Amino acid sequence: GEFDDSTRGIAVGPSEVTISIDNTLVLEGVNEFAAEIHQSMTENSSFTEAKFTMSTTSYDGALVVDGKNAQWRYSSSALIGWNTLSYDHSTWPAGTGHMGYGDGDEDTIISLDSNQITTYFTTELQVNTNTNISSLLVDFIYNDGAILYFNGVEIGRFNMPLGEVDAQTYAHSPTKNNQVAGVRVPGKLVNNGLNILAVELHKGHNVTDDGLSFSLTAAAIACDCKNTRQRAKRVWKRATTSTNSAPLVCRDES
Repeated sequence: GEFDDSTRGIAVGPSEVTISIDNTLVLEGVNEFAAEIHQSMTENSSFTEAKFTMSTTSYDGALVVDGKNAQWRYSSSALIGWNTLSYDHSTWPAGTGHMGYGDGDEDTIISLDSNQITTYFTTELQVNTNTNISSLLVDFIYNDGAILYFNGVEIGRFNMPLGEVDAQTYAHSPTKNNQVAGVRVPGKLVNNGLNILAVELHKGHNVTDDGLSFSLTAAAIACDCKNTRQRAKRVWKRATTSTNSAPLVCRDES
């Protein structure tokens, strides 16, 4: 919707968010990036501090989750450990591509009750970490709230309350359909071989339509740090001097 200087945001605490900009929007030469920060609606009028840092990186990554063809398992309920490789997802229905409950833009229509609050998704992916993988960059669409996990570790939370959630937890508020977001998976979480990416989507309170949307793409970012020790030191300096960790971080293997 429209925002002005009286609009307040949702209180979710300090956060780091990675977003991707379509290359069709990038001009050759100088580009301009703008951001607006809104005080939380739960804070008082003595708002005195706002922190905002940003780093940008262009990258060419190898797809490890293809948004069009990757197979996802999904369910309306999940037990403890559902977001790990040890959980048996074989009885969950499967689908590919853009998934939803039937608002007209899906590749897969989810065969569950569209009135439920929460839907759970998982996919398995193979990653070869011997190619100096520094991180995975994940781009996805969702509504209304989302929590993402990689190998059972939470890596991102969007429009959701802090703390423990369950299948009856609502998102903070309704969002537009096909909300876009992104998150970075640190290389230290990535197994050499099989990994699992899991997402839970939550409806906003009093949302009655069937407009759930979900699609996800992930790219593995590699960095060759074996050329010279000076190059590795430059990369490490870039990562450690930024308050917002840069997506490309190399191991010093020289």
